[in-house]
Amino acid sequence: MDFLIHMTMIFSVTTILILAIKLIFKNKFTPGWHVFIWVILMVRLASPMLPESDVSVFNFVPDWSETYADFIDHKTEQQISPGQEAIRPDQGNAETGLDENTAAASDGSSGTAGGADQKAFGESPESSWFRFGEKWILTLYWAGGAVLAAGLLLSYGRLLRRLKHLPLCRDAEVLGILNECQEQAGIGGKQILLKEGADSPILAGIFRPVIYISEKYEPEEIKHVFYHELCHYKGKDNIWNALAIAVLCFNWFNPLAWYAFKTFKYDLEVYCDYRAVRLTGERKAYAELLLKTVSANSPAFFVNGLESGEKEVSRRIKKLAYFKSPKLWGSIAGLLLIGILSVFCLTNASDISSKKQLISVCGPANEWGAYMLEVPLSWGKDYEEVIPEQPPYSENVVFHDKNGKQTVELTYKMLDLAENETTLPDSNVKSLSGSVDYEQKINQVIKQSGAYSGKADQIKVKKLEVDSSELWEAYQVKYWKASKLIRTEIYLIAGKYTRIVPVLCTENDKITGKELIQTALTLKKVEDPSQYRPKEKADMLTDAKTGIGVPGGAYDVSKLIQDYLQHYVDTKMPPDRAVKAFKIYSLKEITPAKDIPGIIDEGVISGESVPWHIIYPTARVYQVDYELIPEDKDKYADTAGGGFEMTKEGHKHYQKSYAVFYSYLAEGSYEAVFLGFLHESSLAEYGMDYSVLSRIDGYYEQEILPQVLEDARVQYVGDPSAVGKLLGLLPLHEYTNGMELQTKEEPYGITVNYKIGRAEPYDMEAGGALSAWPEKDGDLSGIYSKRAPSELNFYIERQLQKNTQYLFSGIDNVKSVNIICESPYLKHNYKLVYKDPYNEGSK
Repeated sequence: MDFLIHMTMIFSVTTILILAIKLIFKNKFTPGWHVFIWVILMVRLASPMLPESDVSVFNFVPDWSETYADFIDHKTEQQISPGQEAIRPDQGNAETGLDENTAAASDGSSGTAGGADQKAFGESPESSWFRFGEKWILTLYWAGGAVLAAGLLLSYGRLLRRLKHLPLCRDAEVLGILNECQEQAGIGGKQILLKEGADSPILAGIFRPVIYISEKYEPEEIKHVFYHELCHYKGKDNIWNALAIAVLCFNWFNPLAWYAFKTFKYDLEVYCDYRAVRLTGERKAYAELLLKTVSANSPAFFVNGLESGEKEVSRRIKKLAYFKSPKLWGSIAGLLLIGILSVFCLTNASDISSKKQLISVCGPANEWGAYMLEVPLSWGKDYEEVIPEQPPYSENVVFHDKNGKQTVELTYKMLDLAENETTLPDSNVKSLSGSVDYEQKINQVIKQSGAYSGKADQIKVKKLEVDSSELWEAYQVKYWKASKLIRTEIYLIAGKYTRIVPVLCTENDKITGKELIQTALTLKKVEDPSQYRPKEKADMLTDAKTGIGVPGGAYDVSKLIQDYLQHYVDTKMPPDRAVKAFKIYSLKEITPAKDIPGIIDEGVISGESVPWHIIYPTARVYQVDYELIPEDKDKYADTAGGGFEMTKEGHKHYQKSYAVFYSYLAEGSYEAVFLGFLHESSLAEYGMDYSVLSRIDGYYEQEILPQVLEDARVQYVGDPSAVGKLLGLLPLHEYTNGMELQTKEEPYGITVNYKIGRAEPYDMEAGGALSAWPEKDGDLSGIYSKRAPSELNFYIERQLQKNTQYLFSGIDNVKSVNIICESPYLKHNYKLVYKDPYNEGSK
């Protein structure tokens, strides 16, 4: 029945649309357009698979087959006696995955799931009646189509046998007229058989058509007859006619099909009239011929003939008055209209069951938006978030169908891991150890809740296979009552020691256990796109006028920031955070602000300026004006962080964001990296310069330094090449001015000389190696302490101290590290001696 209902719906909707469009544009387009539009119907019916589309007309048409199925289910359920459970026929061992006796009720009933109740379901009198009725309807349908097809074929066969005995036309004058007409019609040279003696002129035959003419037409009239039939021949109208008959046979019971077939046949004849008149230009003579073709008998189904009934001939003559040469704009408009109608009709309705939506959830982190879940739209496009009254207070998510009935709920359970807790010695800090039997923990939760365990005869807990880096384990819990599945739950364990467990559950029998499991296993953390660090090659930055040379100081910041924002767009996120595009309005490089942090915190030196541009000469800071364009502005809710405004178009506009870039030496060449935007909170508390230095320090110490200490580790302090390589990978390496190795006797040590700034100008003619310097010669701001101008800046001093620690970590047998730093206006050279990594350095 599904096939019959579905085909009837498709045929009826498409035909009604075509007829409506034809009626609206009755005389606006050419007769050819009125024929070609029917191709949409034939393609629609002949194509078993078509793409889905949100603009398909079938999205707005009720699914009659589903409505019929619901009606049958409703009628069947009404036959269940009071107190008897209605078991769906498709429920049982195959769906539940249980063995034969697992689903049996605990009151002693036995057999497969559904047992006696399913038998009662199958023996419903009304159910049997509906199945009997469906069988007879389908039998009648196929029999009716077969009878119609057989009748038409027999009729056509009799016609062909009668026409077969007609003689070939040997009249030289008539054959000459046919040849002239063929040349004029553009099919000259084609061998077309012409027979005479027919009751009326027709074109018969599908693959080898033959023209049959009547002897009642004069030579002047026969020309128009030939043009008409040759137009049928050239347009292969007999094949189109056969396809239309096939459509009619499949839809014989539908009155709309008979009307559509009659309209299509009429459109073919009018189109031939149109082409014939265009070939001859004799509209009046052709109209007079049509008057002579009035016949009481309609032409056979499988043939195309000139003659027709009085009403149809009258309509065709009136149509002649509207025949005009097609204009370019009309042709374009006609094709555009057919294209639009094709999009509406030659696509299927969107299958909502296969469509998904990403939603933000708390997940095991108990933090809203930290996780996301990919949920079928069939569960309900809209959902509500509910904060429970009991721990863990994670926001539950409840889905409802279009009728307001709950379909699925995502809730959370707290697991008791007290038996795995241990207290660390000499402290009150508790840690978790040992293994956790989560199946046992879940059973405890089920017993404690009692909400559903009290209603069920049997509860089955099953461990699921998990192929996800986001999940540790997963469990399925099924509740049965009287052999009927009443509830399914999926518990998701995120880690080895998880206290908060997301639980996806349903009591809706239309949602299968497989669908619930597949959805539950899509739980994953939401990636933070701000942590993405795009990179690219960096080159030497030189300034011949000032003699400034910074290896790795030249790179394309525009490309880096575009890569970063494009990754933001490409990152899969829920609608409340997802963006679909970005716009960059301006990029402006800024110099150090020379501000001083407003608060005292760990790492902050009171009253001191922060010379990030000297400690990291390859660093760059840009003020960026850009916008993020949300994927769904109505659902977008990512308002954290500040520093932006929402425009009237719903875009997230950052007018003054500060982007930090840094370049470092990696595998023999410099590589630039975008370190992200500075946070508004950091700028407000620490100022611009310290925020920049802190961002670069954090990246270097967390991402670069561990790799440096692994790849450039020095086994012996006496290897100057290896020591030099390690030193060249540390901050301030641009200012190194030689080193000395103490390897004659223990303790082995190293002395590193630094020179920051110079008083004399750089001599281009004399040459010399380029080094990294402050902004320009003579500008030594930032090198010296703001509090004590004759001493080195305390942040530079701190970095030198860090370098000694890095050298101790990177050189296996070094016992002491000496640092000497000179600068033109220092009262004394800065000196730092480290005897071992556990004692503080002395100056």
